[in-house]
Amino acid sequence: MRRSTIIPLLLALLLLFLDWQLLHAQQPAVVDWTHPITRGLVAWWRGMPGFTGGMQIVDFTGRGTLGTFLNMSSASAFGGTSGWAPTGRQGGYMHMALDGVDDAVTFGTPAVLTDLPQKTICAWIYLRSFGGGSLARIIDKQANNGWFVQVNNSEITNGFSYLHDFTSFAKWGVANSLSLNVWTHIAVLVDSTAVVAPNFFVNGVLQTSVTTITTGSGT
Repeated sequence: MRRSTIIPLLLALLLLFLDWQLLHAQQPAVVDWTHPITRGLVAWWRGMPGFTGGMQIVDFTGRGTLGTFLNMSSASAFGGTSGWAPTGRQGGYMHMALDGVDDAVTFGTPAVLTDLPQKTICAWIYLRSFGGGSLARIIDKQANNGWFVQVNNSEITNGFSYLHDFTSFAKWGVANSLSLNVWTHIAVLVDSTAVVAPNFFVNGVLQTSVTTITTGSGT
């Protein structure tokens, strides 16, 4: 083979390799819901752009449900304030940046999200502020009734809280558990078969001091 043909061939192979790398870099490693790692998971949405135009995020348990951005930029914008931001959490890839005004991700009403009496809700969050009214929602599953998890620097100090609609709603929180400008993993372990305070975790540590913000009643 002549030298003049080897160089273009090598370049073509290099470009083919780069195309393969980019293609596979954009493929979510979705775990089938029957895999042991997903046991007990109802849904697992990871901050990874680029799979469906950047405006949707995939449920990594393999059930095929998607989340859709509302009022946010596409993945190509990388704005840092509304859409995909170019930095990840610890051990992560990217994150969704919310502008604190009207940004959200909606998951619709798939059957997999039908309310469960026992559940664990968890998320990685990075607070630039505590949002509107110092009560910004993290996860909200509520229409006429339901539940939500929010940051809370209004009813308690530098914390987060969980509300659940019983006959009269109940709300609990943990103060002095969140800081600004740092990644934090939060989790709320709930048993809503009775009006009982949930367990709150921060970075895997059970919080022993739980504040009752509103005393609920009923079922």
